[in-house]
Amino acid sequence: MVLTNPLWQPNYKISTKDRRYINAEDIIGKEIRSKVWDSGGRPWNILEASLATYLMYSPRQVTPLYPKYCNIVTSLLDLNLPNPGEDTQFDAGPSFEILEAGTGHGALTLHLARAIHGANPPIPSEIRDDLVTSQYRFPKSFLTHTRRRVENKDEALSEESTDTLAQKEGSKTQDGTEVPLAVAAEENDVPIDPQDPHQLRLPESSRGALAAYLPTRRAIIHTFDIQASFQRVAHNIIRRFKRALYLPSINFHTGNIRLYLAQRLEESGGAPFLSHCVLDLPDPMLVGATDEICKSLLPGGLLLVFNPSVTQIADVVAAIMKDSATMNLERVIEMSAETPGPGDSPVGDTDVGGGRDWTVKAVIVKGRESEGWKYVCRPKYGNSVAAGGFVGIFRKFHVKPRLESDAKRFDETVIKSPVALESEETSQTAVDSVEGEDQGQESEPTPEEGEDATSNSATSEGGTTEDNFKT
Repeated sequence: MVLTNPLWQPNYKISTKDRRYINAEDIIGKEIRSKVWDSGGRPWNILEASLATYLMYSPRQVTPLYPKYCNIVTSLLDLNLPNPGEDTQFDAGPSFEILEAGTGHGALTLHLARAIHGANPPIPSEIRDDLVTSQYRFPKSFLTHTRRRVENKDEALSEESTDTLAQKEGSKTQDGTEVPLAVAAEENDVPIDPQDPHQLRLPESSRGALAAYLPTRRAIIHTFDIQASFQRVAHNIIRRFKRALYLPSINFHTGNIRLYLAQRLEESGGAPFLSHCVLDLPDPMLVGATDEICKSLLPGGLLLVFNPSVTQIADVVAAIMKDSATMNLERVIEMSAETPGPGDSPVGDTDVGGGRDWTVKAVIVKGRESEGWKYVCRPKYGNSVAAGGFVGIFRKFHVKPRLESDAKRFDETVIKSPVALESEETSQTAVDSVEGEDQGQESEPTPEEGEDATSNSATSEGGTTEDNFKT
């Protein structure tokens, strides 16, 4: 049994699978590895859930990126950030920023935040407690009205207006009491900051301390999602894990990635600012931001694209070849589909982040006790299947800007199958044969003509570096 929500009420009863229950007051305040007893007198061990177990059992509105895939994606980025004070050059430089497009369930966001967490200064425990227990300023139902368009831009409401529109529906506090209803929101009203729809009603002291802490961060995860209501679920999952340990390292955004990157590039004068970028989208080509992403990446930065189909990776390759001459495809890897086993762990069935589960145990065979211990060693067969996928890995590098003629040549390029190419070669051979018969009576070229032809051919093959690049 896995608990993913805080136990706010001491009189709350936790139901078990066999219709028994455990009192929440018996768990609150207990140490890890302590024992509690349910209503039937059966003992239970209190254990701390791992990140993989927490994510697998958390409520979801979208299919998560399973922990084993999150581990692979995170390891591909090869994140090795120093702690504050260990590297003066890193501390004096700009922030280390990673853009994740597609927050989804928040699984990859948590893994990335955990990887960079050590680079940021510690946050006071009191602020973390308030981040977990405070209410949202805008209820989830209010997030369905996320846009008011004025000349193709999001119009920000005044703080007084948003305060009166903050609660379209009632919500509950920690003790379960209802929050009074406020004025219903208009159909097109939006939060005061469309880039931060998950503002919390923090106490004044924590609000000021958090505002002072955020500029000191040395590493930041920017996570984007088009649906603010879906991202709210991920935000809640992230802030409830380890008492909001990784939440301050993450900036949540909703809206258009391309517009956000264009604005950041304008603010930086066109200078790149992203260390890495990860796209986990149903169709990355629908974003239409490959050019902005390439411009925003620092030299040496990685672009990772995760998709269930390898043809979608091919579409991204084609788009990057067309839009940018500074990105190089390093590799494409397949993340195989695996079947997580029904683990024997006390915390339940888990996705342990990769590998294949095996059952290894010693047993006494009934009726053959005299033979002693026997061993059972076999792979486990799970009750769920994790779909595989593909990851395309691109790297930003320095290169001379691509010429317009090269982009035009790419537009005119037609990708053909090997069968079609073989058919064209056969047809071309037949045409060459007929032309040879028609021109069989022509005179041979003079030596002078042959030398000139050879010289011109050599010049064309060698050429300059620019000529070769054009070819």
